Amino acid sequence: MGDYVAKIAGRVSADLEPGERLLAAMKAMPRGAVKAIVYPAAGMANLGVAGAVAGSEIADRHAAEGRDEAEAVGVETNAQMITGLTDRRILLWKMGGLRAAPKHVLGELPRAQVASVTMGTAKVLGQTMAEVTVTTTDGAQLHLQVPRVQRREAERFVEAFGATPS
Repeated sequence: MGDYVAKIAGRVSADLEPGERLLAAMKAMPRGAVKAIVYPAAGMANLGVAGAVAGSEIADRHAAEGRDEAEAVGVETNAQMITGLTDRRILLWKMGGLRAAPKHVLGELPRAQVASVTMGTAKVLGQTMAEVTVTTTDGAQLHLQVPRVQRREAERFVEAFGATPS
C-alpha cells in the first residue's frame, strides 16, 4: 500500500463497498485543467481585464478537452481530484480544503469497463507531467495529469491495475 493510500484510507472508507479494498490513489487533474487555471490569471497579470477575458476564453477551450473526455467515459471530473483504484472500480473524488482531502465521489468506473490504465508524459505549459490514461472497453479515454510530486503514486496506480484481477 502506498503512502498516499494510507493517508486517505480513513477519509474514503465510507465510499467503499463492504469488503472493497483501496489499492492505489493519486492526486490528478483532467486534461486541460492546468491551463484552465493558469491562462486567466496570466492574461490579467499581463493585459489587465482584456487579458483576463481572452485568457478565460482560451481556458474554456482547454477545460473542454477534459470535460469531453469525462463525458465520453461516463464520469464527472473536477480541476483537482483524487483518483483511487480499488479491487472493484476506479473512483474519482473532488479534492478540497486546506489538507487537499477527498470531499465527495464525482464518479466511478467498474473495473469490468476498464480495458487498460497506462502512464506516459504530457507537456503542460513547458513542464513535463506524468499522464495516466484510463481506456474503457469501448475505446473512450480519460487522460489524468499528475503533479510531479505524485509521480510515484501514479506509477503505483498503474502497477496495481495490472497486478489485480479485473
